[in-house]
Amino acid sequence: MIFSEGLAQKAAKGLRLLKGIKEKGIKSTGWDFLDQYIILHKKREKGTTDMSPTYIKDLVAGRPVFGHPSRSGGFRFRYGRSRVNGFSAASIHPATMGISNDFLSTGTQLKIEKPTKGCVVTVCDSIDGPIVKLKDGSVKRVLTYEESKRLYKDIEQILYFGDILFPLGDVMNRNYELLKPGYVEEWWSLELGKKFEITGEKFEENIREISIERAMELSDKYSVPLHPRHIFFWNQISKEDFFWLLDWLQNAGWRSEKKDALILPYHKSVRDKFKEAKRALEILGIEHDVVFDNVIVEEAQALLANLGIEVNGNLKEQIAKIVLEQKKYMRWEHTHEVKIDFG
Repeated sequence: MIFSEGLAQKAAKGLRLLKGIKEKGIKSTGWDFLDQYIILHKKREKGTTDMSPTYIKDLVAGRPVFGHPSRSGGFRFRYGRSRVNGFSAASIHPATMGISNDFLSTGTQLKIEKPTKGCVVTVCDSIDGPIVKLKDGSVKRVLTYEESKRLYKDIEQILYFGDILFPLGDVMNRNYELLKPGYVEEWWSLELGKKFEITGEKFEENIREISIERAMELSDKYSVPLHPRHIFFWNQISKEDFFWLLDWLQNAGWRSEKKDALILPYHKSVRDKFKEAKRALEILGIEHDVVFDNVIVEEAQALLANLGIEVNGNLKEQIAKIVLEQKKYMRWEHTHEVKIDFG
């Protein structure tokens, strides 16, 4: 590849390979200029005004764009190997293929922002798929290809496109800096595994099928983060949206005595008031259903756990406490003030 595309373009990769063979004892001379050339090349790039990624600059008319540069909602980078990904081949979830109306399929070529110029698509169903908003306002996490095809005609917006799985070796081969991935089940499993090494216990559960009750139990007992399946996209909403959401939650009630789901008011008279809160709930990636004049949140226990709220406690009092604590540590300038209602 270095000879076919030119040393000037592949200097960094050439230098990495050269250093590798030198470490193994092979002598080579005449290539010491590569170090200085790479430094010079980086200085030249710093002065460039057009910093658009190659896949945007080389966009061909008629080709779909599945994500803009480093913008939320596109593919989430994830390290790992499947049986069918490898050199210049990345894996996506089959449901992601379905919600693209099968434009994405095994063998489809993609130009991507990073860590490499391009890849072909393969399939892996053990990574995260898409999260979509339906035309009735409900938000769903799509788990299978069949479900994606069934929901396709009812989808209003793709909130998150799902994971794209890259092997570490592919990143290193491109001489690219390691990218920071999302917090996923594999990382959580490694952290929990360290605790089990100390205690001598064995963990034999499926790491992708951990309930919120079990996740909270493990977090409390072993001081590990909450299982990633039950952590939402908090860094994607603003602090104003966060307070709007808290305000809405103060008006919530439980669906039954079992406290298995929250019911939030969403009739016509309050929709305009709580539109920012509803949008925050969507961007957080929290599954919910819009039923008549209410929004029903089945993931209520996970949502409250993320906020440090006890299910069996007084919901309004706990939310009011969060509001007071947050206002101590952050300057919040907004026309809307959360009314603290102690019932």
